[in-house]
Amino acid sequence: MNLSIHDSNKKLVAETPKVIPLLTEALRSGTIETRTNAATNLFTLSALDSNKALIGKSGALKPLIDLLEEGHPLAMKDVASAIFSLCMIHENRSRAVRDGAVRVILKKIMDRMHVDELLAILAMLSNHPKAIEELGEVGAVPYLLSIIRESKQLWTEQGELHCDPPLYLFE
Repeated sequence: MNLSIHDSNKKLVAETPKVIPLLTEALRSGTIETRTNAATNLFTLSALDSNKALIGKSGALKPLIDLLEEGHPLAMKDVASAIFSLCMIHENRSRAVRDGAVRVILKKIMDRMHVDELLAILAMLSNHPKAIEELGEVGAVPYLLSIIRESKQLWTEQGELHCDPPLYLFE
């Protein structure tokens, strides 16, 4: 779907009635290559906020989260990128939390898979009260603190955090 690469086409492609439903169905039932390509195309289309809303309303977040949970190496980065981009708008954060993103992301972080990308998504989702509740229920705070302490990429040479971790909400 090279048409969606050009900014002028992204809105037109996303608003074509069958495109997002077909990509969502490909996420659910295609081969791993097809599912990865669908995630990549949703990420590309989600560059526009109006498309983020359309994609979120279509129900595409749940199959993206399911694919993330499967953890196939070919798909992980593209799926994480699509989820991150879609969650830039508030409505999609709520959808992602409702669809189980917090537990899936936390499990992948604990498995040391794409930690930096997934921490960024988790930080974004942590604005949602249910996400904070879930993190507390599973005892994530000590584990997230250890990740932050251990991760060299999260710290500057002056000893300051590069990111805003979701832990600040537990104060």
